[in-house]
Amino acid sequence: MTDRPQLLPFLELSSRLTGFDRASLLGTGMAEKYHDVVLQGLGAAVFEGLLGSDEEAAPTVLAAAEPLPFTPAQQLIQLWYLGLWDGELVDAQAYREGLLWKAIDANPPGSRPPGYGTWALEPPLRASLARGLASLVVVVSLVLASVAGWAAPVQAASPSDLVRLQQTHRCSGCDLVDAALAGSDLFGVSISSSDLSGADLSDSLISDGRLVQSTLSQANLQGAYLTGSDLSGSRLNGADLRRARLTNTILRSTNLADAKLAGADLSSADLRQAQMVGADLVGANLAGSRLQKADLSGADLSDADLRHADLSDALLEGARLCGADLMGALLPDGTRSSAPPQAC
Repeated sequence: MTDRPQLLPFLELSSRLTGFDRASLLGTGMAEKYHDVVLQGLGAAVFEGLLGSDEEAAPTVLAAAEPLPFTPAQQLIQLWYLGLWDGELVDAQAYREGLLWKAIDANPPGSRPPGYGTWALEPPLRASLARGLASLVVVVSLVLASVAGWAAPVQAASPSDLVRLQQTHRCSGCDLVDAALAGSDLFGVSISSSDLSGADLSDSLISDGRLVQSTLSQANLQGAYLTGSDLSGSRLNGADLRRARLTNTILRSTNLADAKLAGADLSSADLRQAQMVGADLVGANLAGSRLQKADLSGADLSDADLRHADLSDALLEGARLCGADLMGALLPDGTRSSAPPQAC
């Protein structure tokens, strides 16, 4: 244990959360392995914070990382009972030594013979069942969540990546698919080259953030504040950005095909070479925006504010411009518009 000074605190916390004493946990032969898995998965800061919780604080720790799919403490319980971390089996021994089998007095299927005729015997009442009742309630919910997840995953985001994002506001190359982050304070966040497909970031504060080369396809960004953020090269196809604040946002070379931008504020945004085919921009504010070489084919710009926007070399084939205000805008042919909005 000398090379793992936190092993004893780790075992103490594990004992409180699982209902099994330290001797039983050590008897699995998995203590050091699980210590290393949790340390690597959560990172040193979160790991130390988890071990720092005293017995009275344990219920608080269980709920400390909301809105994550599982809190760090719940992940630890799942690890001991099921041998799973981030939804994956640690190894074959983790399956065999899962506390679930000890709690229900059963052998892990496929790994140990139960003995001839044992299926006809009534299982004895184990003291560990009563001792670990509170933890078993959590375990049952985790098992059900895992089974449901195998059939139809509710949230695919990596819990450790979510913890890192919430703790540091830095998460390059992270798996944040379907992450539940509505209303989050992510001011100045850096999550470049990350996957946020389907993530819920509605009404979140993401101003002055850096999300370059990231995937936000089908993400919910309704009402989000993205002013001054850099999303260049990112994929936002099909994303919902209705009423989002995107003033001075860098969206150069982004994929906004079929994105919902109705009522969004894109004033002074950099949308050069953006792919906006079929985008819904009804009533959007694009005043002073830079749209050079942007592809707006088939986009709906009805009632949009395009005053003094730069549309030079932009593609507008099939775009709907009914009621759009183009006063002072630089048009694709290089001329400056002076015509008032036209009703259709």
